Amino acid sequence: MAAAALTQLGPLGTGPAYALEEGVDPLEVNISSLSPGVLPQRGPIRIAGTVTNRDEVTWTTINLYSFVSSTPMTTAEELAAAGELPEESTVGERVADPESSDTIAEIAPGDTIPFSFSVPRAQIPVSEPGVYWFGVQALGQGDAGRDLVADVRAAPGR
Repeated sequence: MAAAALTQLGPLGTGPAYALEEGVDPLEVNISSLSPGVLPQRGPIRIAGTVTNRDEVTWTTINLYSFVSSTPMTTAEELAAAGELPEESTVGERVADPESSDTIAEIAPGDTIPFSFSVPRAQIPVSEPGVYWFGVQALGQGDAGRDLVADVRAAPGR
C-alpha cells in the first residue's frame, strides 16, 4: 500500500475580497518535509513546512490539518487527469483531529512561519493500493472573519 502526494494549491470556495490580485490566495502553504514518503503500515506521517501571509492584513488562528483522498488513482490515465484538475478542485477530506494538527496564533503581512505536526496512520482512511492525494489545508481568520472552508491547501510534488 503506497500513498503519494500531488500538489493542490488554490482558493477553496468563495471568500472575502482580499487586497491581492484576483485568484491569489491570502495565505501560502509550502510543505518542506513529508516523512515517510510512502504510507506506513503503522506509525505516524510527519509533515513540516511554512505558511506565508501574502495579504495586507494580519491573519489569526491558522489551523493546519492534513487531507487525503478517499479513493486511489491506479492508472496512468487517472494520474494524468489529476494533474489537469483545476486548482480549486476538492480532492480530499480533512483529517480534523486537533491532536493531529498545528495552529499558528498570528501571522502579520509578509511574514513566514514554520509548522509541523504528525498524523497517526490510523487516522488516514486508506485501504486500497494506489496513489492518493495527501496534503495540508490551512483555515484562518482574516478581516472577513472565519468559516469552515480552507483558505489554502498544498501538497508536495506538483
